[in-house]
Amino acid sequence: MSNVAAVACWEAQETVDEARKLKANKYYYHINVNHAIGTLKDRFIKAILEPNTWARKYKVNRILWLLCHHVVPSRPGRSLPRNFIPRKAKFRHNRKSNC
Repeated sequence: MSNVAAVACWEAQETVDEARKLKANKYYYHINVNHAIGTLKDRFIKAILEPNTWARKYKVNRILWLLCHHVVPSRPGRSLPRNFIPRKAKFRHNRKSNC
């Protein structure tokens, strides 16, 4: 599924780049991969198993259209340090009494 999502994102990214070429955007926009996987897991199998050729083509184009409309900006240099503070449990969970 990851490979199918990568190919779909690559295909939709060309459309996004073409649509945003003439706009004066501050950031570079790319496809939201999380949304792409969610869209593909629901719709891709139904599109592939469609017996009608025109309906199959429509469903695949609809998936690509949905991917093109869910983009996120790529903000370079955006990294915050992670705060690694271990959580301390007040008791051991496997010895916990429910009474």
